[in-house]
Amino acid sequence: METPTKPLRGMEIIRKLLEVKKQTQREAKENYRNNPEIRAIADKLKAVNGKQGS
Repeated sequence: METPTKPLRGMEIIRKLLEVKKQTQREAKENYRNNPEIRAIADKLKAVNGKQGS
């Protein structure tokens, strides 16, 4: 007999969202380190944004 799944509560939703955010950030950092194309694009954006802030 299967029990119906309960809907997520507020803190559980926040915990899940933070978990997904951390995983996405880890993947982005890994891509930046391992993919020269992505690194070049990110560095170009940093340079453009740096000029706009001055």
